[in-house]
Amino acid sequence: RAVFGDHLHLFAHQAARQFSRIGDGGAGEHELRPTAVESAHARQPALVASAGRAFRSPNLVERFFEGPTPEGSGFQQRNPELDPETSLTLDLGAKVRVGPAYFEGFYFRSTIRNGIRIEATGGQVGPFPAFRNVNVDKINDHGVELLGDVRLVSGLGARASFSSHSAEDALDPLAPCGSVLSP
Repeated sequence: RAVFGDHLHLFAHQAARQFSRIGDGGAGEHELRPTAVESAHARQPALVASAGRAFRSPNLVERFFEGPTPEGSGFQQRNPELDPETSLTLDLGAKVRVGPAYFEGFYFRSTIRNGIRIEATGGQVGPFPAFRNVNVDKINDHGVELLGDVRLVSGLGARASFSSHSAEDALDPLAPCGSVLSP
């Protein structure tokens, strides 16, 4: 813990977690996230910064499922050669309380290596176009999150939030990234 005057109290911690989803074969996801954040005793406004690394193994469906897609518009081919995703995420934000109002805003940026996305193979399986999960060398994922909260009379309050998120294949920015996991 470091104290810089009356207004800035910083502490660093490192957390590790593991979690699994149904169908991932127990491989799960692992995240190691060293973080520097303001202390609960810091005065407002507070700056928050964090950096984290994560790992995600391809799940069973991504690797081994072969058959019609759930929406029935294509045929998914298996790809047992998928590599795990790794990522580095950086967050920077601010929190401020002014009377009964509270505001926070954050910018995040993740760089995902070996990101998993679905790609058309160009082939057909019966009447369906064929698709396959593939690794993308590098995906840049970034966005902004904003929150405003105001306490009103008699325990009532109002809250508004805004999020914007964008992802792109760093080596081929025109290629769609589809469904991307961001740790």
